Amino acid sequence: MPRSRALALAVLACLTLVFAPALADAQIKPPTMADRLAIAGELRNGVALARQVIAMLGSGLESEGLKQADVTSVKAYLMWNKAVAGVGHLEIRSKFPDPMLPHVTKIINDARATISAAHTAIAGAASTEIGRPEQVARAIELLNQSIHLAERAALLISV
Repeated sequence: MPRSRALALAVLACLTLVFAPALADAQIKPPTMADRLAIAGELRNGVALARQVIAMLGSGLESEGLKQADVTSVKAYLMWNKAVAGVGHLEIRSKFPDPMLPHVTKIINDARATISAAHTAIAGAASTEIGRPEQVARAIELLNQSIHLAERAALLISV
């Protein structure tokens, strides 16, 4: 009995060595166009949120409105954060390197950095009235830049 058990374990070990790589490859699905379109959708959702922030900033400079704009800018940042993670997953799952993906990642990271700076300007404007018009104008400029970057990344990822 112990000899047959050892033989069974040896056979099981051999089968594991033979079939384990194939099973591992089967679990990692290659990226599809649907994955790319989902990432582009996340980028566009972030763009829509950033445009809402611009509209909020244009409608008035009262403190409550600025706080709501601040929260919405964070939501846009988080959408782009999700998109950059998705691009990272595409890079991992790609059988062959896609030279465009690192470029798209850089563009999204630039958009995230820009909207983060806008968030800081909005938070500063919400906290004090001193220099509020200048901070709001700077935030709108930064939001427009981040929108441009995110739209470019969405276009590149969906091609």
